[in-house]
Amino acid sequence: MKRVQFGSMALVAIALVGCGKREEVVAEKPYTVTKGDVSVSIIESGTVDAIRSVEVKPQITGRISKLLVDEGDQVVEGQLLAVIDPQETRLSYDQTNSQLVGAEAGVARSTIEIAQRKKTAAVALAQAEARVTQLELEVKNTPALLKAEIASAEANLRSAEADRDRIKNSTQPTQIAATKATLQEAEQNLRNSKFEYERQVELEKQGYSALRNVQNAQLNVQLAQTRLENARVAMNRQEAGLEADMKRANEAVAAAETTVRRAKTNLYTVASKRAELDSARAEVLRARAGLSDPALLEKSRQQGEASVAQLRSALQESARKLNETSIKSPLTGTISKKLLQIGEMASGLSSFSAGSTIFKIEDRTKMRVKLAVNEIDIAKLSVGMPAEVAVDAVPNEKISGKISKMAPARQLVNGAEVQVGTDAVVKYEVEIVLDKTVPALRSGMSAKCTMNVASSKNVVFLPVEYVEKKEDEFFVYFPGAAVKKGEVAKPTKQKIKVGVISNSRYEVLSGVKAGDSVVKPTFSGPPRKGFMQMGPDDGGDDAAAKDSNK
Repeated sequence: MKRVQFGSMALVAIALVGCGKREEVVAEKPYTVTKGDVSVSIIESGTVDAIRSVEVKPQITGRISKLLVDEGDQVVEGQLLAVIDPQETRLSYDQTNSQLVGAEAGVARSTIEIAQRKKTAAVALAQAEARVTQLELEVKNTPALLKAEIASAEANLRSAEADRDRIKNSTQPTQIAATKATLQEAEQNLRNSKFEYERQVELEKQGYSALRNVQNAQLNVQLAQTRLENARVAMNRQEAGLEADMKRANEAVAAAETTVRRAKTNLYTVASKRAELDSARAEVLRARAGLSDPALLEKSRQQGEASVAQLRSALQESARKLNETSIKSPLTGTISKKLLQIGEMASGLSSFSAGSTIFKIEDRTKMRVKLAVNEIDIAKLSVGMPAEVAVDAVPNEKISGKISKMAPARQLVNGAEVQVGTDAVVKYEVEIVLDKTVPALRSGMSAKCTMNVASSKNVVFLPVEYVEKKEDEFFVYFPGAAVKKGEVAKPTKQKIKVGVISNSRYEVLSGVKAGDSVVKPTFSGPPRKGFMQMGPDDGGDDAAAKDSNK
């Protein structure tokens, strides 16, 4: 800190102004040099706060459904503090899980399809090769083979015709008759049920039948109606089935006839067999090419497996978010603030949002004080230096600490750097960690910190007003002997060497010893005026009188 020395005249003349006259000048009494302590301390005020404090924010956005602690409560690490309504997160988890199940099923289906395609391709190749072998034999033995084919086709035609005749003449009439009988019976039962229902309604109106009988009759009508509808459906189904059977039988007969015609035609078209052989050989080539189809499906399965992996990751993220609906304490400490209430919406942490603070928690087992130290004093401090801390709120507690951090750069003023050449005081942040804490300490309390940067015990010292400084040298004045009576003796100037310099004392290393007498240096500045005037100025007695009366 900058220290301004006010030199005093070695012999001070005290002007007591009264009735326009001055008293006689007297000599100043010399100061006797003694020993004592000289120490330099830096005292700054700061604010107490916890070294470790956190803002508890949710990872997900949602409405708070439970708050389990309040301000001032002690909590331990991992303790449940609050619960965010998990309904939306649960739905997202279930949806992702369903998508994962579907994707896994798709991969399993692709695996099965690949296996089937491999088998199918192998079978198709084998069949195509067998077909080629067969056609080669047929081309070689065309006449015999074609005749056998004609005989087989004619036999198939006769068999198809026999099946058609059996369906037409035997099966069809019997089944239709039975179904028609069932339908007619159902229609008659419906008419009887309706008649009985109407009769019961009439009797109930006349008071000869109970309402229960009417309800039972109505139920019987409904049952009869249902049976009739079932009979009609069965009739329609049977007719459709018989019609389909006849259609298939006719188609089989037609197919058999076509086969017979083709077989007879082939007897005279040996050349077509050769063409068929060529086609079969081409089919072998296609079947061999089909062996590569599973490789394409394999790529599709790999894509499906990638989707499964992605969905599993998304499911894990959903599970994490579901777990994050339970807000737990990240450390052991005290709830210093509760910023949200039950029912309020809390924003989750993300790259686009800083999140909503639900609680503030402080670990008050380790406390600190932050100071703003000016640029002159910061050079005198060092990390590890002890400090005495006085807190007005706990005056009876003796608290000590050590400097733990010193900012490497100047402190910002209103969020901006201090420009060179301005009058703003440049300050640096210093952090002092307390050696112990007391229950009464709270964050935000004011604290005064004292750091002793230099100290000398039981040394020769002089008050600052008895030392004259010129540039980098220091001088004192010893009282001189008066030449004539009534005159002020001229003091003797002596250079000294100083050590520790405080705001009020100089440690003297040499030039003065304990027991010596010294006087204040002669003031060599401009004459003092007005209130600061201590003696006569250039204007003489009248000027002094004028100044004293102002």
